Amino acid sequence: MSWRLIGIFTISVTATVIFILVIFTGLNLERNEQPSSIETLRSSSDSEQNYQKALESIDIFVLDRDGFELIPEQIEIHKSVGASQNLKDVIQALLEASKNGLQTAIPEGTRLYEAYIDEKICYLDFSRELYGKHIGGTRAEFLTISSILKTVQANFMDRIDQVHILIEGGQEVKSIAGHIDISRPFSIR
Repeated sequence: MSWRLIGIFTISVTATVIFILVIFTGLNLERNEQPSSIETLRSSSDSEQNYQKALESIDIFVLDRDGFELIPEQIEIHKSVGASQNLKDVIQALLEASKNGLQTAIPEGTRLYEAYIDEKICYLDFSRELYGKHIGGTRAEFLTISSILKTVQANFMDRIDQVHILIEGGQEVKSIAGHIDISRPFSIR
C-alpha cells in the first residue's frame, strides 16, 4: 500500500468517525431536550401541588341574610406575589362573591380596573357601575363603602392605613349615591 492510499484511508476513517459522533451527539441532545413522559408527569404533578399549596385564606365582608349588616366570610384565593397584586386579588374576590352564592353590597357588574399601594394609602379604581348601578340610599351606600374598607382592613392591617376609592381612573365623583364623600381617602385605623 502506498502512503498516498494510507493518507486517504486515514482521512476517510477520521471523517466517518467525526460524522458518526456529530449525528449521535445531536440525537442525544434532542433526547435530553424532550423530557420523558414520566418526567413530564412528575413536573406537572409538582406544579399542581405548588399551585394547591399557594392558597391563602382571606376575609371579605358581605351582607348577612337580611341584607342589613356586614359579616365576614372567609374564602380562599391563590396567593399572589407582591402587595398590590394581592390587594387586587382580594378586592376581585369581594366583587365576585355573588358568583359564590354570597350577597354583596357592591353593585353587580362593578369591575376593578386597578389597585395599588403608595405610602400606606391604597387606591382602588372601580368602573362606573359602582355608582351607576347602585341602589341608592344612605344605608346601602354606607354598606358598600364599609364592605370595601373592612375587607382591606382585615387583610392588609399592617400595610395600609387609608383607602381611596376612585371611579373610572379618578374621575370627579364625590359620592357613590349622594350621601358619603369619597373624594378623599378613608382611614381604616
